[in-house]
Amino acid sequence: RDIYWVCKEAMGHSIFREIVGTGQYQVPATNLTAPRTLYTTNGLLARYSYPGYVYSGTIGIKTGNTGEAGHCLASAVTRKNHTLVAVVLGAGEDVNAAGQVTLRKHFSESIRLYDWGFDNFSAATLVDAEEWRKELPLRFSLQTAHVIVQPKESINVLIPGEYDPEKLELREDLGEYAFAPISAGQVLGTLTAVYNGQEYGTVELAAVNGVELSPFLAFVDSVNSFFGNRFVQVLLIVSLFFLALGVVRRIRNNRRLIKQ
Repeated sequence: RDIYWVCKEAMGHSIFREIVGTGQYQVPATNLTAPRTLYTTNGLLARYSYPGYVYSGTIGIKTGNTGEAGHCLASAVTRKNHTLVAVVLGAGEDVNAAGQVTLRKHFSESIRLYDWGFDNFSAATLVDAEEWRKELPLRFSLQTAHVIVQPKESINVLIPGEYDPEKLELREDLGEYAFAPISAGQVLGTLTAVYNGQEYGTVELAAVNGVELSPFLAFVDSVNSFFGNRFVQVLLIVSLFFLALGVVRRIRNNRRLIKQ
């Protein structure tokens, strides 16, 4: 597992991928040596050193061999836009009566792992960052009534068996409204992909475009919120009651003065 994590990180760097995915390399002549050709020892990648094991889609990575460790291979294969990594350690070799190697198991076991992986799992894009969009109602803006949100990244996974879109559930965690001002790229919520009851990942939902604040609409809303407060409403009713009571009393007093 440790070697897998090292491979996963290393394969995220283009120069590393270029090196480990190269079958042969011509080293230019120097003042001390003539031109030389180096060949990969990864039989899954190319047949130069160990023919008979080339595996379609192989993009690396590295062999290793010591007396105590045995024959080892960390490899990577990309098919259908998805990459699998296999790590085989401590493998042996089959040798015939003449002492010739007939099977190099760090290659054959890796191939067996990949065949199993690609046969029993399928690549699926549960969330496509370029395709998924949603309009979220917007408040406090005169520009638009909605803001468009999209995932900041896609969710690409391997799922058991063949992908069935009917088993996909996308759970949104968004507010009922968004509030201006909003800047492009501002995170407004999350989207979680659940397939066949299992959670596969969560991505942030960000605003596609920025939206400016309308101070007038914000003021109107604050006024509405103020007068919509139940305590304020009760206070206003009580105030109006005493104001009306005072007006009635004044009218009565004025009538008395007129009669006198």
